[in-house]
Amino acid sequence: MQQLAVQTVFANPSQNLNGATALIVIYDTALTTPVMQRIATQSQHPATVFLKRSQLNKPHCPIRWFNSQCEIMRCGHGTLAAAKYLLQNYNYCPRLFITNSHEHFVMKVKRKVAQLELAAIKSKRITACASLQEVLPVTISDYYSAGAKNSYSIALINQAIALHSLEVDIKALKQSHNNALIVLQINTQDKQQCTACFRYFAPQFGVDEDSATGSAVAVIAPLIYQLYGLTMGSLMQQSPRGAFMHYKLDKHRVLIY
Repeated sequence: MQQLAVQTVFANPSQNLNGATALIVIYDTALTTPVMQRIATQSQHPATVFLKRSQLNKPHCPIRWFNSQCEIMRCGHGTLAAAKYLLQNYNYCPRLFITNSHEHFVMKVKRKVAQLELAAIKSKRITACASLQEVLPVTISDYYSAGAKNSYSIALINQAIALHSLEVDIKALKQSHNNALIVLQINTQDKQQCTACFRYFAPQFGVDEDSATGSAVAVIAPLIYQLYGLTMGSLMQQSPRGAFMHYKLDKHRVLIY
């Protein structure tokens, strides 16, 4: 027996940002990985989340996410969507979602709103490779990498550029880069908190451009602190649907909501 529901997160109607949807699948009988992938492939949503009903009322709950092509190793929007759905329909949210790669996604609930806490991911300034200029048709002011293969890279660009209409060569990105690419603009006018815009591309992981990317904040927030000393702010993802999220950095953890 399976229970299916659609949940939206990171929407901000006042700014015409529709956020991202996730298909929540709660199952009783064990599902194999191929079956999960088949369900996700038939879904029209950027992430399909799988939860076992018998684990929902426990403090530590396993979670898996899939897109139309493959299993997702980290999915912030899918996790928050699952937590939001459970709070609304079960009046309960696990303290930890445990991923298939054994990473712990910590959940906090404030005024009945789910917040996701992730370990901060540090990045290092490096020289952008020549092939990146084939991917992005704009000048890259700085380039940072989280280091490990299949991780994150961040390209900083001038905030005067129209990020939402920036054309990225997805084919070139897939051929030349192992990491997901975050294109980031940072507004530094407010000295108390940050306002930044970004887009997220990861064709290597089955998604050309993600509509809302909570897990990427784990690398964006520490970089903003490294550059400007700001520990909190808001992020606008300028994907076709658009998404809006807040964050707060506390030492080595990032809270996303």
